Amino acid sequence: MRFLLRATLGLLVLLATAAIAVVMSLPRDVPALPSGDPLPDAGRRAVGVLHVHSSYSDGAADVPAIARAAREAGLDFVVLSDHGDPDALSKEGEGYIDGVMLLVGSEISTEGGHVLALQIPDPVLRFGTEPGEVLRDIDEMKGFSLAAHPYARRPNFTWTGWRLPGLTGIELFNFFTGWSGQSAYRVGVAALVHPFSSRRGLAAGLEWDPQLVEKWDSILAERDLVAWAGLDAHGRVNLFGDVHLPWPSYRQVFQTARNHLVLDGPLVGDADRDRESIYRALERGQGYMSFDGIADGSRFSFFAQGGSREWPMGSHVPANLVDAGGIRLVASIQAPDGTRLRILRDGAILSETSHGTLSLGVEEPGVYRAEAHLDPIFVPGGREQPWIVSNPIFVLTEEQIERRAALKRDFPQPVSTAEMACQAVGNAPWRMAFHAEHDPASRMDEAAAESSRGSFRIDFRLSEPSDQRPYVWCSVGDRTPRDLSGFDAIRLQVWGKDVYRVSFQIRDARPGASEEDTEWWAGSFKSAPEWREIVIPFDSLRSISETSDGTLDLDRVRGLFFVLDAGNTRPGASGVIEIRDLELCASTP
Repeated sequence: MRFLLRATLGLLVLLATAAIAVVMSLPRDVPALPSGDPLPDAGRRAVGVLHVHSSYSDGAADVPAIARAAREAGLDFVVLSDHGDPDALSKEGEGYIDGVMLLVGSEISTEGGHVLALQIPDPVLRFGTEPGEVLRDIDEMKGFSLAAHPYARRPNFTWTGWRLPGLTGIELFNFFTGWSGQSAYRVGVAALVHPFSSRRGLAAGLEWDPQLVEKWDSILAERDLVAWAGLDAHGRVNLFGDVHLPWPSYRQVFQTARNHLVLDGPLVGDADRDRESIYRALERGQGYMSFDGIADGSRFSFFAQGGSREWPMGSHVPANLVDAGGIRLVASIQAPDGTRLRILRDGAILSETSHGTLSLGVEEPGVYRAEAHLDPIFVPGGREQPWIVSNPIFVLTEEQIERRAALKRDFPQPVSTAEMACQAVGNAPWRMAFHAEHDPASRMDEAAAESSRGSFRIDFRLSEPSDQRPYVWCSVGDRTPRDLSGFDAIRLQVWGKDVYRVSFQIRDARPGASEEDTEWWAGSFKSAPEWREIVIPFDSLRSISETSDGTLDLDRVRGLFFVLDAGNTRPGASGVIEIRDLELCASTP
């Protein structure tokens, strides 16, 4: 009995100690501030969140429920980015719902990390897995891209394509990544606090990765790269298998880290116009990120001014105006006492103040951005870190601006066959007999695909996969065994009724195996509504078989195929692709 009493008292002491530790670790509440004067650009502001998953992929709620949560959280816009390619169902949800602008993008998984594809249509083609190819596809669709959770702790989530052309920006903060790296103690404190204040509990995960910020600054020294806060919100947490915890809710996460945009004009309630306005600001970097879960960051501003003109965040300011002494940078914030404002040039602190406004003249070209730091007593764990981070204002020479624009569009040029000798496959001894092949549910104009002259038409309708028939395809192929060891590439002309991705495949016999045991090697190309030349080097093909011997054996080719399947084409799609002037090419000495 005496032992039980002592054990009970000991447990109570431990619980009391834990409670005291929790209370002591909590940040103070940020005091309410007077409304103050309205910001000059208040009528052109929009606050919203990026990187939200719905029930179209692995999120917990449908689009209307997400819109309601956004309205309750006081948002103007939400950018959905379900996994994979956007489809007609998710795109139908784009527009105003419950007074919130719902925009639909996509999170694409590549071999170099994940990419958010924004302002893209619902394409017939499916994205590939090579990051440079995905970025080029997005650019050709007139969209723009952000690297999602670029410093994620899971290797297949981490972004590696920093130098690739076409990348518009990054998630400088990702809520999911921020929380996944927290200590067990901090997670425990958040769990204890959450029932009493979900905002303060979730704020424990609001932390910038200093290495990622440093990386961003190093990239900005060479090229433009906008930055935004992403949530990776799912409305639930996966515990194991199909078991999920319905926490944190969309509404709770929507109040943590938000993006504040400075638009070219006010939102007018017209979905098409406001969609373009929001996307334009996101692509240019016209705005800033704020940990609103710690304190409301809506009273911050940062701009450049010269004479009667002002430039918002994300702008390029001509450096020749600096020589005339006509450019000033102005940062301001309405915040609690102890808040510090900083202006940085090329990642280094240039000036700092604890007053509400910081104004300084620009003396030399550079990349300028601003930060606001709350007193650490208001920050979970007492951390010294930014509360608000702006996108940069670029003060650059004309030559620097042109160089940066060229870097963003410096996509690899098509392979040239100028120094190759090419032979038409319609002529002996390389004549190929092409035939249509497809699954039973898909349809093709088989007569149009028949050819021995190196020109054919793929008139197709790809069926929907089912449990009974998970793999659907339409292809045109030649199954004649042949030796292509004297060639290095294939050249062709292609036209499509729409933009389609076509998989070009060579199947070779494995050494020492039966003739039926083939390995599949593949690359891809795109059609367009105008004729274009395509050159596919054989050494660019990659094995898509479950096992590989590591070598494409061109002397043991068992077939060449042009394939449309659910991996490169939207199921249910139909269309027409024409291929002509098919040639085999070999390098000349």
